[in-house]
Amino acid sequence: MYKFIQRKKKLLLAIFGVMLMIVFILPFGMKQMHNDNDSLLYGRIGNEKLTRGEVGEARRDIDALIEFGFAPLRQLGESMASFGQGGGRVAAALRDKPVTYALLQREARAAGVKPDTDTVNELFEVYFKQPGRTLKPDEAAAYRAAVERFVLVRDYYQRVLGDIKITRPLVRDGIVQRQQPTLNVVEFAAADFIAEAPTPSEAQIISHYNQYAASTPAPSFAMAATQPVQFGYRQKDKLKLQYVELANSDVTAAAMKALKPVDLLPLDSVAFAYYTANQGQFQTTPASQPSSQASSQPGTAPGTLPATSAATAPTTRPFADVRAEIRQKVLMNEVSAPNAPAEDVAAAQMLRQKVEARADEIRNALRDRLVKDYKDAVAAKEIGKVEKLEYLEKVAADFEKAQGVRPVVKSLASEFLTATELSALPGIGQASADGTALAQLATKHGQEVLPEGPVAPKTQPAATGPSTSPATLPGTAPATAPATAPAATPGITVESTKPAKAALAMYEPSPLLRDTTGNAYVFRLTAFEGDHVPTLDEARPLIIKDLKLVSAYELAKKKAVVVRDAAGSAAANSPIGGLPVVSPPVKEVGPIVLDNRRPEIPGYDLTDPTVQQALIPGLFRLLSQAKADLPHPSTVVDMPSKQKVLALELRSYERPWTADEDARMQMQMVGMARTQLMREQAVQDALQSWFDPEAVATRMNFKKEEN
Repeated sequence: MYKFIQRKKKLLLAIFGVMLMIVFILPFGMKQMHNDNDSLLYGRIGNEKLTRGEVGEARRDIDALIEFGFAPLRQLGESMASFGQGGGRVAAALRDKPVTYALLQREARAAGVKPDTDTVNELFEVYFKQPGRTLKPDEAAAYRAAVERFVLVRDYYQRVLGDIKITRPLVRDGIVQRQQPTLNVVEFAAADFIAEAPTPSEAQIISHYNQYAASTPAPSFAMAATQPVQFGYRQKDKLKLQYVELANSDVTAAAMKALKPVDLLPLDSVAFAYYTANQGQFQTTPASQPSSQASSQPGTAPGTLPATSAATAPTTRPFADVRAEIRQKVLMNEVSAPNAPAEDVAAAQMLRQKVEARADEIRNALRDRLVKDYKDAVAAKEIGKVEKLEYLEKVAADFEKAQGVRPVVKSLASEFLTATELSALPGIGQASADGTALAQLATKHGQEVLPEGPVAPKTQPAATGPSTSPATLPGTAPATAPATAPAATPGITVESTKPAKAALAMYEPSPLLRDTTGNAYVFRLTAFEGDHVPTLDEARPLIIKDLKLVSAYELAKKKAVVVRDAAGSAAANSPIGGLPVVSPPVKEVGPIVLDNRRPEIPGYDLTDPTVQQALIPGLFRLLSQAKADLPHPSTVVDMPSKQKVLALELRSYERPWTADEDARMQMQMVGMARTQLMREQAVQDALQSWFDPEAVATRMNFKKEEN
């Protein structure tokens, strides 16, 4: 190799010299090429050029600001709640389309915006001069220039924000909210005018029936804000029922009685481990706690009180006193003890499965007994033997003797319940069988499907009360009306429908249901009225009642208007206003708190949205009308959800500031109104659209150069 180099050294020196020249010349050439590219046309802003260099500079600015965690960029056009870790929505849009950032800079300069030098220096110091990072002079200059261009864009954006004007109503409402008004109120209830309301004519009843007979009435919590009655007369499924309940804890305790003492050893090990790790749960006050020695003596004479400890500090109850309680919690998987020996934990798990299997046998035994008795009664056509509540009480007593646990018997037969009301029942209301909830099991229709459209009735609804008549036995035909349908009433365009059948026959035991805590239930229907469109005669009483209530409500409104007008005429002659003496009497209501988040009007539940939506606007209306020549304006407020109409008069109001402070308060309200306005999502979206690339291009009349 040495001889080769010696022989070819001139050639190698020539090659090395050429390569060295290329190394020196290449950066200059690339820089020259880069500079040439920067001057190329990217697009036009009207008649002005936008170069590729400006767009490239914008891209480098955004990348550098994001790399250094420049928070003001993330905050640009964003609400505080929407800041993201990698930049806000505006920052992301500018990064994707840096030409937009370049256009915003041009727009700001054209508007005469000049970035504040102190602000630029402060932001540069905070975000770029970080500990452990040293910037070369050219790097520092480039980064500072990037900050300056950002401040240019941000200052112009803030100028746009400053152009948002706060209207006088916004300021007025802000001032009103800081007053504490008092009202004179007279309530007119529609119920008080029922006697005066006219009885609807037959034509009105038929017309109303045609319009609403097939409609389902809305629930009470969904009352409309425009009328006092939610019309609708379609009868939804409703029922009465009885049921038996087995508490999970009682069943588990009964199942444990089958265990031998040796079976309980691993369970006691886990229970003791839990006890030692959680002794704070078993504290007691010894002054009132019987001594464990005394309480554990089986020979204590009847009527003799056990001795009590004289200590005054809380102490831990002995394990013997709480062992049964912890055992059951371990078996019901309510607690665990990671500090227990692994083999005992595994054995306790197997024991839990054994106890649960026995508990299932106990639960199923209860339903099996009910099903057997029911089938025997049906076969013997003696359903009366099982239809009374006393039968269930006897079953519960027999079951306690056989299984060691007594079911609780309950009856919900005093009034009909809908599916919604069933679901709201404690315990059984949340129970289900194989994923099917109580309400579905109890109200779903049998094999006869309810027709989607109205049909002419073929039978009258079957009797739903208890009966020993063979005609009402399950499996037999119910009593029916004559085969011929009743004559049609002239003018009726809606036909009634046949009531749907129940999923269960009367008194037939349901499947076994379990709730979320493991309690078990078996229910049976004692009465059922299926979903159907009622006949005109069925709906007539409700229609008359509803139409009279509507008329009564209108009478109440007229009376309220009379009182309002009388109050308005009297207010000018009274220093405090005051409604004329009327029946019902005038109530003074207040002082009233008008906070945006939690307004309070004494005597009125503003958590009810229909009440708040009626009263708050009416009160603001009064406060906005108050002036020197009308200090006590009055108005009428409809509260149809409560079937009331209110006549309101502004009795007094207080401003907790002096007249000299009024101008300052108004300026304060302007600032607060602006802050509140900027929090509105619609305003946020509108401001962010100001940065939208298409919107910016349109504002700047920008056209990209076609290649």
